[in-house]
Amino acid sequence: MHTTKQTLLLLAMALLAGLGGGVLARQLDPAPVRAAPTRVAPPPAWDVVAMELAEKIETLEKRVTREPGPSSKPTRAPDSKPPSASASASVEEFATQPYTRARSQRFFARLGKQRDAIASTIEQLQAAIAKDPTNPHLHAALGTAYSAKTAFMTPPGPEQGTVWAQAERAFAEAIRLDPEHWEAHYSLAFGDSMAPEFVGLRPRAIERFETLMKIQERQPAHADHVLVYMRLGTLHKDAGNTKRARAIWERGVDRFPEDEQLARALALLGED
Repeated sequence: MHTTKQTLLLLAMALLAGLGGGVLARQLDPAPVRAAPTRVAPPPAWDVVAMELAEKIETLEKRVTREPGPSSKPTRAPDSKPPSASASASVEEFATQPYTRARSQRFFARLGKQRDAIASTIEQLQAAIAKDPTNPHLHAALGTAYSAKTAFMTPPGPEQGTVWAQAERAFAEAIRLDPEHWEAHYSLAFGDSMAPEFVGLRPRAIERFETLMKIQERQPAHADHVLVYMRLGTLHKDAGNTKRARAIWERGVDRFPEDEQLARALALLGED
């Protein structure tokens, strides 16, 4: 039996695996540092955010079809829906390609626009996992699909707790199979960080982001890694640990010296 407190947690965590990453993610994540208040602003309604993200992606895809490269020609009418726009059509792709932040983001947004396809997509992913159970990317994709199902359930209710637990298990299995699976780690850490403070998951979010920071520093630098430094530093700052926040952001600047957000975070922290 889920309490009201647990239901509020699950609603806050529903965005989990589809948001963040690259330029679009920075528009969706709460502003990490501000000159006046130190607390992260409340997130917007996640279903609205997902729809806005999906529209941006669709616009970019249409632009690509209208602006072919010098050695290519459009293979479909400019206004037709690209084949990749189908949420369930991506299942085969997840089995053969790394499950990156950008891919997770697009997948979540498409499921938000095609909510009637969520159940069948989950079934397809489960079937793919049955054939290839040791593929961590399939498990991470399944976590995203369950997260989308949680986010878009109407009306909200205790059943979201069961669905979210399935998402969390899927991400955890991806990590078991690949201990350094960046997207699965990020999805769990981000979900914890978005929970209301009264639930008490911020310490676990910090622990998960600290682990992910160490993981990504063993990997080639990627633009998505900036998200971890920003989010982790913000969590420490909001907890009153400005010394640790400064160390995190300085660490990020060392890896990404041209990132304006990290530089601004340090500058504002210096004014405190």
